Amino acid sequence: MIVPSLHAATAVVLAGLLACDPQPAPDIQVNYTEKKPVFFNSHSTAQLRAIAPSMGTVNLADFPVTTGVTRGKITMETSILFRSLGNLLGRYCLWQAEVTINVTYRPEVYIAKEYRPGTCRYTQTKLHELRHVEIDKGVMKDLLPELKKVVAARAAKIGVRGPFDDTQREAAKSVLLHSMQDAVSAELDRIESVRAMRQQMVDTPAEYTRLSLSCPGEPIR
Repeated sequence: MIVPSLHAATAVVLAGLLACDPQPAPDIQVNYTEKKPVFFNSHSTAQLRAIAPSMGTVNLADFPVTTGVTRGKITMETSILFRSLGNLLGRYCLWQAEVTINVTYRPEVYIAKEYRPGTCRYTQTKLHELRHVEIDKGVMKDLLPELKKVVAARAAKIGVRGPFDDTQREAAKSVLLHSMQDAVSAELDRIESVRAMRQQMVDTPAEYTRLSLSCPGEPIR
């Protein structure tokens, strides 16, 4: 009766050396920083037209002058705190203890230099471009909670990796970091897609017609 027990105990020990025990899910933090708009008034209408993004349903041929452009830059930086545990064979199990995603939104508003601050055309263009900024802010507010879910799902899929030799730990960390970055990048692509769709609600033919008529005596140049 003793031998089977020894076999069972040996099997348990070997299993512990050849596999990794489950670990708690990582602590996930998504930090969002929203910068104030930075305004530029040094580009001509021709230069702004060259850098203007696609305007969806607006036919630029019908509106040959671009008076303003907004660039909302979104960056996401991923950092991971890893934990590892060695066994009697000198091999290590590796897992994510903390995952931090730092998201920053930086709006840049460009208003054509033909329109000077204080003029009607400058003011109307600025108000229009700030609507784009508000759309972006709304997108971030609506979709960032989903980012945390995406990160949690990827972390659960990754789980605990190993056992690795000590010489393999850094390479394993790099693989896991890139896996998480891929998930974050895919979510950023989704955010960009949603914001592009919502921005079309601002850049409409009716809005561009309104802008063109909003400042009598100050022609669009």
